[in-house]
Amino acid sequence: MNVLRPDMGTGMTVDEVAALTEQADVDAVRAYRSAVGRRTRQVVGALRAQAWDETLGLPDTARAAATGAFGPNDEWVEGVGIARGKVIRGASSSATQPSGTTATTSAKR
Repeated sequence: MNVLRPDMGTGMTVDEVAALTEQADVDAVRAYRSAVGRRTRQVVGALRAQAWDETLGLPDTARAAATGAFGPNDEWVEGVGIARGKVIRGASSSATQPSGTTATTSAKR
């Protein structure tokens, strides 16, 4: 993809977005997006019904942040949990997230 960032780009500056746009191989990015879409449908199809009611709390977002998933400007993530696809501040649940998903993939903004 010719993209050097290992994170998902959360909190990127305008200059960082411009640089990424200039260097990215558009065909490779499209192929990656298609592969992610296929895998996402597989994971979602395998989830048990109760997983949709689980809350991704502070421990889940903290774990994702610790892996570098959000990028260097991820201060906004602190104190955010996700419940049923909605971002919530100050979440306190430590519910186990569904297998194969992360807190970074569930938020609707």
